[in-house]
Amino acid sequence: MAIHSIRCMLVVSTMAWCSTQVAAQGPSLEALERAFWRCDHAATHGTLDGGTAMECSVATEAFKARRFGGDFAAMLAWWRTNKDAQHLALSAAAERLARTSSR
Repeated sequence: MAIHSIRCMLVVSTMAWCSTQVAAQGPSLEALERAFWRCDHAATHGTLDGGTAMECSVATEAFKARRFGGDFAAMLAWWRTNKDAQHLALSAAAERLARTSSR
């Protein structure tokens, strides 16, 4: 069975990477959404390198196609509604991780 991997990034004082293995049919919609928000958060903080940016672009396009039927305007409206809460949650998670890592 073919396996695809999505790399996701969590922004902390040092970057932590995780790999999510998914079945051949591709990542779940939930996995794509998590990857989208992690990428969006990292891009906002200027922490994407070229390779990661390309992976984020692929994940974002897959998410847009599956969640919004490719409709960029619908995705943009959804993003505007949810961005603040999602970024706040990711920043809080990064802070918790940084605190536990420094102990």
